[in-house]
Amino acid sequence: MKLQARTYDPLKFSLEILFKQIRYQITHLTAQKKGLQEGRLAEQKKEKEIVSFKQIYEFAVTVLNGLDKLKAPDWKKVSIALAIATGRRMAEIHLTSCQCEERRIAQQGKKGLPVQS
Repeated sequence: MKLQARTYDPLKFSLEILFKQIRYQITHLTAQKKGLQEGRLAEQKKEKEIVSFKQIYEFAVTVLNGLDKLKAPDWKKVSIALAIATGRRMAEIHLTSCQCEERRIAQQGKKGLPVQS
């Protein structure tokens, strides 16, 4: 068995060093970004703000309980009240099949299952 002599290729050697340095820099920058992001998240957790939805919920209940008193232009309020009461987005409220029964609203939920609100 003959041993093959390794030839020294300066360009290949230089490129290997360059690639290793680039890989190291990318890894280092990624770790720095991750550390900064974790710090920001910890800061956000400390600065939590408590939000009360009581007034919004009361508005929704008032509008939905007074449906018989509403006029045609007030349907915007009904739409907003439905979104608040059901927890659905406005697009879901307007694009889903909705059947209004007396004091109940039946919407078709995900996978075709009915959702009662």
